[in-house]
Parts: sequence; C-alpha cells; structure tokens
Amino acid sequence: MGMFNTRHDDLYRFLSWRRKTRFLRHYGGPLLALLVFIACTHLIWQAHGHRTHKGKDNKPESSQAWQVKIPEKR
Repeated sequence: MGMFNTRHDDLYRFLSWRRKTRFLRHYGGPLLALLVFIACTHLIWQAHGHRTHKGKDNKPESSQAWQVKIPEKR
C-alpha cells in the first residue's frame, strides 16, 4: 500500500506545481518579449535624445563630416 501513496504524493506535488506555475508557463513568453521590446525602445529613444541634444549646438557645416580636404596634386 505504501507504493500507491508515494505515487499519489508525487502526482499531487506535480499537479500542485502545475497549478502554481500556470500563469508563468502560459504568459511568460509573451511577457518576456514585451519587456525586451520596451527595453529596446527605451534604449533607442535615449540614444536618439542624446544624439539630438548633442547636435543642436553644432552646425552641420562645422562637423568633421563636412570638412573634406582634397589633397593637392604634385
């Protein structure tokens, strides 16, 4: 009779674990994807804001990208 009780206890523990983790197993993937999307969007937004604030003071003509020097011919 002891063998049936251990099987029952194992089954009860497994079903209890399944009930406790149902939300995470069902919604965990989409929630993680949403969290990663929000984090990436936030980081891109921060980088864009950093770049625009930094570039407002400087004119595009004064940046090094516009200072193309043509080498003199010999």
